[in-house]
Amino acid sequence: MSREWIGARRIAFIPVWNNAVDPRPSDDWPAMLADRVYFHPDPATGLDGSISAFIRNASSGRAWIDPVIMPVVEADDADVTGAGLASLPAGHDFDFAVIVIPHSVGPHRGGYFWSVPNHPSGVDAFCRIPMFRDTGLTMDTSVGVWGMEILHAVTLFGDLYFVSPAMDGFDVMSAASGPHPSAHTKSHFGWLSDGAIRDHALGLRRGYDLHAISLQRPLPPDRRRAIRIPSRTAPGHYMVEARLETDQFDGPSFVSSGIPSEGVIVYEVRDVTEVYLRTPTALGVGDRLELGDEDLVIRVQSAIPGGFNVGINSDGPSECEQLWNQIKGLETSIQLEQDFVRRKQMISALQKAKARSRFLHCNFLINPPEVAVADRVFGAPYRRDEPVVARKQGKDDKTAY
Repeated sequence: MSREWIGARRIAFIPVWNNAVDPRPSDDWPAMLADRVYFHPDPATGLDGSISAFIRNASSGRAWIDPVIMPVVEADDADVTGAGLASLPAGHDFDFAVIVIPHSVGPHRGGYFWSVPNHPSGVDAFCRIPMFRDTGLTMDTSVGVWGMEILHAVTLFGDLYFVSPAMDGFDVMSAASGPHPSAHTKSHFGWLSDGAIRDHALGLRRGYDLHAISLQRPLPPDRRRAIRIPSRTAPGHYMVEARLETDQFDGPSFVSSGIPSEGVIVYEVRDVTEVYLRTPTALGVGDRLELGDEDLVIRVQSAIPGGFNVGINSDGPSECEQLWNQIKGLETSIQLEQDFVRRKQMISALQKAKARSRFLHCNFLINPPEVAVADRVFGAPYRRDEPVVARKQGKDDKTAY
């Protein structure tokens, strides 16, 4: 279960070296660490590649680090994490700790995170991050590694790279290469405003203006960060979002590889960390993704400043129609069911189906399979999501697709 990150988190950054394998670090190591944490400018562009800037940009200012650079700790063996945590003073007020080691070369030297409730150190989650990728201390560790491990510790959100095809360079929790999290991931962190993700009901053709996920707040009132479409064939839903190289994290820079391509991406969410990328290359203007089993077509209509206009066609049986059949079937089954536990489960399912129908504003009339409509549908066909008049399910949409 993940947790949101809103506001400041007080984090101890503890530099630790292992005297069995590491040469004694230079006296300016704490200053170098402070540079990576507070302000790490690109000499060529001046863009800030620090972990503070990454969290600030990725969250649109909703979350930030309150960091403290601790004194250097010398460990006598490979347990650099234990040595670092043991150095924390009694009665400290840190929320989390980051153990920073010189480099990632060798066993047990890469980025890692632990969650240990009631840990004697006084922090229940902590991580290890190498500052460099080489023993010569010349190749910076990507800001994505810093971001991924710190986000693990603070939010307890898991890795996204255990499935295939994974999100890869479209989500920092998948590739650690430095891009923004996806809309799915940001929603779990509490980093999206209310209404930023629009639900698209099945059985509709609609257009939406998508605002790139890497752009800062505020979100224009006629745009969305992503569109969520329920799946017909599996638990979960599909997400549609715009990706552009708008900053030093989604764009290639000295601290990030950036996103693999610009355009509109589509991915399937089956569980919090079970997310499948369905567009290895982002869709460009004129491109379309057809998912036959889902009766779903997604087309990029045009580019707009800071994003894209997309058309979504899910012209199979409407979700309102499916909900009507489900509700009527459950009502009948509840009357006939004798087993108390089973009946209780059916009642719970019925309540959920009715709640979903209210959310979609389904208007159940007589013979709903033929005339069930959503009496409030979002978006004129392939334009912004402005309310349009209700219509019968199955009536032709004359807008060209």
